Amino acid sequence: MNTPPEGAAMNPSPFARHYLTTEELADDLDCAPRTLRRMRHDGTGPAWTRITPPRGRSYVIYFLNDVQPYMEANIFYPQPHNLLRFPIPRRRA
Repeated sequence: MNTPPEGAAMNPSPFARHYLTTEELADDLDCAPRTLRRMRHDGTGPAWTRITPPRGRSYVIYFLNDVQPYMEANIFYPQPHNLLRFPIPRRRA
């Protein structure tokens, strides 16, 4: 078994995967891939890159470093005044 010497830092491979495909990101966000395609078209989703190989079909990838800030910037917390907008009906005696 090939193990690093004790105390050696574990460096990730430079070829480690740091991106997600449209289908993988849609699965992580619990939405349809079509939703991400629409967001790309509207310019409202996370940053993306189109990869076009010399032969074959092009595809879109999302770098994890771009997805995380997008998700953090789109967190919405409930506000107390929004919770009281519609009063709860009271029971009549």
